[in-house]
Amino acid sequence: MAAYFFLLGRYGLKVGDRITAGGVTGDVEDVGLVRFYLKELSASGGEMHPTGRVVVFPNSVIFQSTRSSSSCPARNSPGTRRR
Repeated sequence: MAAYFFLLGRYGLKVGDRITAGGVTGDVEDVGLVRFYLKELSASGGEMHPTGRVVVFPNSVIFQSTRSSSSCPARNSPGTRRR
């Protein structure tokens, strides 16, 4: 549950944000106390299109490290990154 407040407070994750989490890029559909939902997107022809899948991640994914090319910690949490 601590991750919920971390997501909303420090990083301002909100419905409609486009992020990459766990190797999945998508638009945030909902943020709950223990999990958040992404509407998955895939690239085709240089544009992002919805796949029709909704991917569920535990909020704790923000505490897992990823290798990110972005160096702006204020915009990126450890387990997610904005596109």
